[in-house]
Amino acid sequence: MSCVLITGLTWTVEAMNGMSTAFITQSCENCSNMVSLVDEYDLRGPRAYISDATITAFMIGNGFGGTFVSKAADRYGRRPVLISCFIMLALLGTLAAFSPSAIVFGTLRFMQGIFYTLWLVGCSYVDFSVYFGMAWVAGYCLVTPLAMLAPNWRWLIFFVSVPQLFTATLCYLFVPESLHFLAIERHEKVVGDWLKRAGRCHDNVADIDPSTVVSTRQEEVSNLFSELWTHKRFLLYTIVLIYLWNCDTFIYFGLSLYSTHFAGNIYLNYLLVGLVEIPAYILSPMAMNRYGRRVVVALTHLLAAATFFGLVFTPETAWIRTALWALGKFAISCSFMSIYVYASEIFPTNIRNLSIGFCEMMSRIGGILAPYGRISPILPMLVLSLISVIGGVITFFLPETLNRQLPSTIRESSERH
Repeated sequence: MSCVLITGLTWTVEAMNGMSTAFITQSCENCSNMVSLVDEYDLRGPRAYISDATITAFMIGNGFGGTFVSKAADRYGRRPVLISCFIMLALLGTLAAFSPSAIVFGTLRFMQGIFYTLWLVGCSYVDFSVYFGMAWVAGYCLVTPLAMLAPNWRWLIFFVSVPQLFTATLCYLFVPESLHFLAIERHEKVVGDWLKRAGRCHDNVADIDPSTVVSTRQEEVSNLFSELWTHKRFLLYTIVLIYLWNCDTFIYFGLSLYSTHFAGNIYLNYLLVGLVEIPAYILSPMAMNRYGRRVVVALTHLLAAATFFGLVFTPETAWIRTALWALGKFAISCSFMSIYVYASEIFPTNIRNLSIGFCEMMSRIGGILAPYGRISPILPMLVLSLISVIGGVITFFLPETLNRQLPSTIRESSERH
């Protein structure tokens, strides 16, 4: 249980780090005495693209890191790589606080993006997924008081980076290596020690023979692209999921980053757009279990599309604009949580981790484009509405997975309709 609690804490500090740019790259002339990156280096007019480029740099780095970090974790283990990532995030964030220019800051944010990773406990219980969602929202919302207290952007990036050292220490002291990794590497003695420690809380675990854990491990498919080309229907499923992941990433980060550009109190606007995720993370698992995965993912995309289209005709200063924005964020947050569960039930066991990792890596394209949704007041809403409609429609190409046995191979997954 301590492992799960610490994992949730890592989601909190990662949310703080990732979402702090909503204030760092926003001019704070009308909100507080905080001096943002835009204010310090006068990134307005023809130079405004530089502030957006720092966000893009972080996302590009995260795309590179998705490959680099996962390969390192497969070779050296999840635990040492995770701890190293937290330490590097703290170090690079501290250095970023002393950046002599916006270009140097963007470079350091790119490097931070490489080591920016979220850790998932290998568990299918819905309660845990809700907990991780709540932990993310906590970190998201904590950015608000930190931004209010920070005298400038340098202190804010420092505030959200230093806690990484705390999580690194907790992981070093209390979190064991992944049992999956130990089984793959056939460390039978270490697996035995792992099971003994787990047996202190779960009696049925202590009696498991370590040799059975090592010998029954499942081999992963080494050439995913070859397998995809062989099974065309499964290739279609993968393309649809990649699109949905890109769609949700683009919309989620676009809405979050743009929330500080509303008329009115930017702290309240940002906080509202964050708090609306709480009911999303609670209701989406309940809806998935009652109505099915496909229906929930499709309808939440269509709901998001309707709200974005409504924003095109809503005055900039009207309160209904913030309400529609929050409703759109609620819908896309529901979809984002659902897509993780849905994809894990579509992808077969032997390539599940590889496939989800590939989808997440490809979704960084959406994250890279998200900052540029602020260029026009109307066009972004039309674009968000269009890509949401497409996402909702193509979801019906995917099979329903509610109450169905998880596929073990690509062939089994391809045979579902």
